[in-house]
Amino acid sequence: MASTEITTHQKEILAWKIMGEALRFIDEDLIFADLHPGGGQYDCLSLVSRESEIVLMLNRAGSSAAGNTGHVEDIWQTAINEDVRSAAMEILSELDISMYDETDKDIDNSDQVLTCKRMARWVQFQSQELGKPICCWIDDAYYVGQAKTFLEQVKIPPTWVEQEPPYQGADWSAWLFALTIGDGIVGMVNMKTGEAINPDGSPLQDWYKKSAVPKKNVMKKSEVITFPEEVPSDEALAAFRKVGRFDGYKVFGKDLASVAESVSEHWRKTGDLPRDIEQIKGALFFEWRRTHHTGQYPQNEDLRYIQLLAQEITRQTN
Repeated sequence: MASTEITTHQKEILAWKIMGEALRFIDEDLIFADLHPGGGQYDCLSLVSRESEIVLMLNRAGSSAAGNTGHVEDIWQTAINEDVRSAAMEILSELDISMYDETDKDIDNSDQVLTCKRMARWVQFQSQELGKPICCWIDDAYYVGQAKTFLEQVKIPPTWVEQEPPYQGADWSAWLFALTIGDGIVGMVNMKTGEAINPDGSPLQDWYKKSAVPKKNVMKKSEVITFPEEVPSDEALAAFRKVGRFDGYKVFGKDLASVAESVSEHWRKTGDLPRDIEQIKGALFFEWRRTHHTGQYPQNEDLRYIQLLAQEITRQTN
């Protein structure tokens, strides 16, 4: 069967729908997380145990699912060609994740299943094809901690802050998912309680239904670059804009991190950059994504490095 081109927006919808179906059959108390293994080159909606063990990851930057026993390819294609339940069943079966009949389970995941459905509906119907729920606890190779940029934009109820951490090594913020559209935040969802609030702390009514989303907190699609934690320098922003429309994940796939690191290492040893424009763009794209996930902006020699990458892109494309 011919492959269908699947957009980032469609992957986000399918990821939440597949997770909802998977939770119907998993007899284990699991928690949602956003994980970015491979030095940040993967973007995985994930399920982890209370002991922080990774059970299932759906890679939205690619097309695979992974667990402790391996990985499954073409999950989005399966979901579209067949249905999301078939995709979920195939993933659980191939990864040897224990399944139980949904009428005979010790753990009741029905609340999380409902929240998954609501997340998918919000992305599909209320986010102008730009929406993505993002976990407020960052856990990747370069930074572990609260996504402060998101949390500081929302008036968090005290009862949410008082919640016990969902899994080891995290805090209360790991329960929360920011509803983001482009560079703006329009709400926050508590995965433990199922509640949703506006940035001002008021209840976000009917957030998962078919209705128009407020535009007051939504930035234009053209304003594509956003960074957590702090405001980057004008120099860093100018450099990163050179790859604002370049998709390093699509060009290099799983090799993105190794390509970027080799370019960086070669420059630091020799002072030279490669001639291949794709490698240069990939290196700058990787630094952009690393900054996005860590909130640590390039300074001094690191800033000089990304500026040289940007200058070389300009030189070769003019």
